Amino acid sequence: MVCKMVENVCTPASHYAQGFITAEIGPMLWYLFTHSSVDSLRVSAISALCRITRLSASAFHSVIDKVGLPAILASLVSGISRVQQHILTMFSAMLASGAHAQLHRLVQERVCRIL
Repeated sequence: MVCKMVENVCTPASHYAQGFITAEIGPMLWYLFTHSSVDSLRVSAISALCRITRLSASAFHSVIDKVGLPAILASLVSGISRVQQHILTMFSAMLASGAHAQLHRLVQERVCRIL
């Protein structure tokens, strides 16, 4: 229910949406996404996170910092196409916001771990 509320309020870029942009909202929505067994709740949580990320890319960046890039990339394997679409949209929003250096650092860390 809370996910749907955040999702609906953050749809338009209004001053009400700014109240949801906190440092904790990204990791909390990610937690709901990863720990829910109901697909509709998972989609609502990731959709709400995506809408917040479009307003402030730092929300998604805090999720990456907390859970790590491999965990986010692993969620792309999900069979739910809407989840995949929202995750790719969040990466796009992060790139569009000018976070190239941060994303480059994360990719470099991932490559160094593989080698």
